[in-house]
Formats: sequence, structure tokens, C-alpha cells
Amino acid sequence: MVDMPQHAAQVAAIRHLIADDGWKFASFFELQWFTPYLFGYLLVVLLSYVVGVPLALKLVLAAAVVLFPMAGGRLIRATGGDPAWRWLLLPLPFGFAYQWGFLNFLVAAPIGFLFLSSLVSLRGRSDLAAYARIALVLHLLFAAHILTAAFFCMAGMLMLMSPWNGVRDWLRRCLPVFTILPVTALWFWLNLQHAPPAGAKVIWAIGPHRLTDFLPGLVSSPTSLAGQFLGLFFLAVPFLTGGRPRRSVAAWAPFALYVVWMLAFPHYLGGTFFTYQRFGLVGIPLYLAAFERRREDLPQPEYARSLVPGLAVICLALLGWHCIRVLTFNREVAGYVEVMEQAKPEGRVLMMAFNPVSRASSAPLLLHFSGWYQAERDGLSEYSFSGFWGVPARFRADAPTTIRQGFEWRPDTFNWDRHSGDLYDYFLIRHPANADSWIRERTGGRAALVARSGEWQLYGRRQAQPVR
Repeated sequence: MVDMPQHAAQVAAIRHLIADDGWKFASFFELQWFTPYLFGYLLVVLLSYVVGVPLALKLVLAAAVVLFPMAGGRLIRATGGDPAWRWLLLPLPFGFAYQWGFLNFLVAAPIGFLFLSSLVSLRGRSDLAAYARIALVLHLLFAAHILTAAFFCMAGMLMLMSPWNGVRDWLRRCLPVFTILPVTALWFWLNLQHAPPAGAKVIWAIGPHRLTDFLPGLVSSPTSLAGQFLGLFFLAVPFLTGGRPRRSVAAWAPFALYVVWMLAFPHYLGGTFFTYQRFGLVGIPLYLAAFERRREDLPQPEYARSLVPGLAVICLALLGWHCIRVLTFNREVAGYVEVMEQAKPEGRVLMMAFNPVSRASSAPLLLHFSGWYQAERDGLSEYSFSGFWGVPARFRADAPTTIRQGFEWRPDTFNWDRHSGDLYDYFLIRHPANADSWIRERTGGRAALVARSGEWQLYGRRQAQPVR
């Protein structure tokens, strides 16, 4: 999970800043509580006081992965779908968002489906108590991930078009959704005023690749070729099991929104990359919500008796595929554990991943791996997401750091003077070749090898300087 070490580093910084415990790097940071990426972090922070940061992060993520098919299944039940279709939801959380480690998005996704199923359960009724509960869930969704909240608000308003009794009745049913507007408007105003990246240019990156990536993203397939076949099979399952498409525009509108989102929404927005790709996992639940289960009085095809067990086997096999990838990944990071055991606590480390790729995924899983050092050893790891405008523990404007976004992709640009090499205690390099001569050249002999294990190489500054 590419970004997971960065999230671990965020949680560690939040803990130190809350405790005001004299952390060596506390003066670098400021806490901002009014951010729509807070809920997931707070869950991890609270749990970390019991089990520590790394395990707390994994437990919260595991809970989100488990809750996703449960929440999606609740929407399928609310819309009259076949319970057997819920097998299709089991492998979905392990797709693009999981491989890239988008913690807050993964926490928010099941909340979004709980929000939709609550809207469906109203069935057009006016119920103030239910409205209040739905508004509460929506505000929780906003605090988890604002872009996810925006998507599910649009999907929910489309669902509420059925049954259609005119614009006034539709707007009345949308009242719980409208409650999020004041807090959203305030957040946007504050960030557009004080956070320049929020108003950064938009990159659309629209092209044929969106069509070829659509089916693999829809089913969270580990490979593109398998994803094409799995995608077609998942789309066919409701028809194969006797499901009937619902004859309502409102029933299909949320899935149509998903299709448009995946084909036309920006790739880069508000300083954030991969804005549309992460939504691949929400498509199948919205698709299944547009079907009704087979009528009990209709005869069941012979093949349907073995279809559901076969469906279960396929989805469990996909989970087994992911387990194999995990084992591969664990072998690759064993060297990281070995070399970082030689690093002293409370140091400052700069990671340069010349080879961030893992055989376990097409995503650069090892790009930010030194973030675990910050979480486990009370140090500071860079490049850091604390330079982003939306995170809870953010670098102050005067924080002594020269490592900016983009350096993590171009570690070959490292220059001792330009990047203030004297600020760092350690330099963590991942490269298949011996980096001794390169580090000697770039540091002017001011760093020496501390430990090496496979591609993982840790260098330490020869003469430690006090943190400025």
C-alpha cells in the first residue's frame, strides 16, 4: 500500500502534537482540525494508544475492508437484490485504492454505502428522526473524505428521484443531503483563501486508456487481462441468476454517474492525483442496486444451482491471489527491517527509492517506506505528506525542509547543498546496485554506510548536527 507509511507518519505526528511530549520535531508542525480527512486518522490515533501506531493502522484498514461488502450488501438488500450477489463485493476493496494505500478513502467508502442504504430505506417518507440520522452519517462521511462525500451525495440525490412526484417533493427528500452544504462551503472558502494547491490547475488525462481500464477497475482485478473477463462476468451475474433490471431511470442513474465519473472526471484535482481511479470499487454495488432478484414463482435454470457456489469459489480465489501478493511483498521488505534496526531513534531520514517497484503490484509500493521509521522510532521521514494543505499534521511555513513534492519520484536530483543534506541523520536508498560511490559523490564523503540488505541501503551522516 503505497501511501500507508505516510499515513503512519501522520498519525505519529498527531499523537506527539496532542501530547505535547517534547518531540524533537514538534516545532516543524501545526495541527489543523477542520479538515475532511480527519475521521480515519482519529480512529487510528485512538486505537494506537492500546496497540501502537502500525497495528492500529492495520486494524482500522482491516475493519474498512470488512465493512465495505457488508455496507454494499445492505444497499443491495434495501433495493431488492439477490443476497447471492454479495459474493461479488468481497474482492472489491483490494483494488486501486488499496494498492495505493488511500486510507481515508477506504474508510469513507463503506460509510458512503451506509448513507445510500439509509436514503433508500426512507422510500419517500418524511421522517425527521431518520433525516437527522442520515445527516449525521453524511457529516461523518465529510469528515472522512470530502471527494467521496461529494460522489455519494450526487448518487443519493439521483436515487431519491424515485418515486418521482415532482421537483418540490424531490427537494424535500433531499433535505438530509443539503445539510452538508454549510460546512462544505466554509471549508472550501477557508482553503481557497489560504491553501494555494486547492486552486491548482486541473489535469483531465482523458483518453482510450480509460475504456481499457474500466472493467479491471470495476472488479479490482490484479491484472488488466484477467480484469476484462472478470468484469464481463460480474456484469452478467444478475442476468445469469434471473435478476431483472429495474425499470426506473432513478435506479440506473447512480451507476450512470459512476460510468461518467470513471470516464470523464479529472485525474488531478486540488493538489491530489488519482482522483477518479480510486472510485473503481464502488461501481459493482451501484450496478447491482439497479436490479431486482428473481421472482420466487419463476422456475430456476439448472445451471443456477451451481452458479452461486462457483461465484463464491471465484471470489475466494481472488482473495487467495491477494494473499500470494502479500507473501511476495513481505519477502521484499525484510531487508528494510534489517537495515532500519541499525538506525537510532529520533533521527531524521531522507528516503531515495530509485527502485520503488515491487513484484507484488504494479503500484510503487516502496516509494514512501521510511514513513514507518517515523511511526515506530519517533523520528522524522521525508519526503512527507505533511507538506500537503489538507492533512491534520501540516508543516509550518517556516519548517526547515527543502524536500518538495516530486522529489520522491526523482531521487537522482539529490544535491547536498540544495536539499540541505546536513539536516538529515540518515539516507535510506533502495537500489539494486551498490550506492556507495553515488552517495560519496552526492554527499562529498559526508555520509557512510550503516547497513545493507539486498536493495535496501542505509547511510548515516558522519558528523551529526543539531536539528534547526
